[in-house]
Amino acid sequence: MRFIALFTFLLATATAVAQPATKRFNINRMYTGGSLGLGGGTGFFSFGVNPELGYSLNNWIDVGVAGAANYFRFRQDFIGGGGNFSTIQRSTQLGGGVYVRVYPLPQFFIQLQPEWNSVSSRLTASNSPNEQRFTTNSSSLIGAVGYTQRVVGQTAFYFLVGTDLGTDINSPYRNITTNGGNIILRSGFNFYLGRRR
Repeated sequence: MRFIALFTFLLATATAVAQPATKRFNINRMYTGGSLGLGGGTGFFSFGVNPELGYSLNNWIDVGVAGAANYFRFRQDFIGGGGNFSTIQRSTQLGGGVYVRVYPLPQFFIQLQPEWNSVSSRLTASNSPNEQRFTTNSSSLIGAVGYTQRVVGQTAFYFLVGTDLGTDINSPYRNITTNGGNIILRSGFNFYLGRRR
């Protein structure tokens, strides 16, 4: 809950700072698009799509909503007195959240994105013919830095590197072995709506 309070504070601050620059809604500052995501780590792989809808409050702050549809695969090997075996967990995530992007420089941004997820999983073990199925709900707090060729009103490409800063052990962005945040890589485009400036 602390990260939700932090995000709300950042969003309120960003909106207050941006007010003098944007006195009213402007369709030319609204954009849509999204990214493809790829992640990995020790025994971990993920792939997904992340559509988004956002609004440029001014030339240095964007806010928006983003969806998440991802596939994850975790493998854990066990070596010990009970014999050698491995488990594989395959998960499908559906979720979404809100985000704020701050551009300290025109080409670089910092992003904070709380996200809520529902994850359906299948767990198999090499030493058992049985398969377990379960569904969990979780929260995550994605912190990221990125590069872009952003000009408000024009199509932009971006690339970001992030990780889960939260502590929810059910988060799809955390390693089930270490409970550490996995690296998140995303690359995508944003297309501004309205008339091109």
